[in-house]
Amino acid sequence: MERAVALLRRSVELLPDSGILLNSLGAVLGELGRQDEAMACFEKAMSVEPRYVPTYYNLAIGYYPHNRHREVISLLERRIAQDPNLADGELWLVRIRETLSQLENPSPQDVALDAAR
Repeated sequence: MERAVALLRRSVELLPDSGILLNSLGAVLGELGRQDEAMACFEKAMSVEPRYVPTYYNLAIGYYPHNRHREVISLLERRIAQDPNLADGELWLVRIRETLSQLENPSPQDVALDAAR
C-alpha cells in the first residue's frame, strides 16, 4: 500500500489536475488510516474535477464522523439538478445514502465484528 501511495503521489505530480488520481490517492491513504491526508486529497480532487462523482462518495463518508456529510450530499444534489447528465450522479447519490444508512444503523453482524476487533 505504501508503494501505491508513492506511485500515486508521483502520478499526481505529473497530472496535478486529475481528480481521478487525487481521489485514488485519498482512497489508499484512507485505507492506511491516514484520514487527514485522505480528506485533503478528496477536497483537492473535488476542486480540480468537480464532475468526477466518486469523490463525493469518499468525501461524504469521510465527513460522516464530523457530521459534515450533509454538505456533500447537498452539493451533489445541486450539481445533479444543474447538470442532469452528470455521469452516474444519481447512482452515486443512492450509494452514499445506503452507506450512510449502514453507518447509522449497523447490522448485528457488523456490531459483533467491531467488538471482536
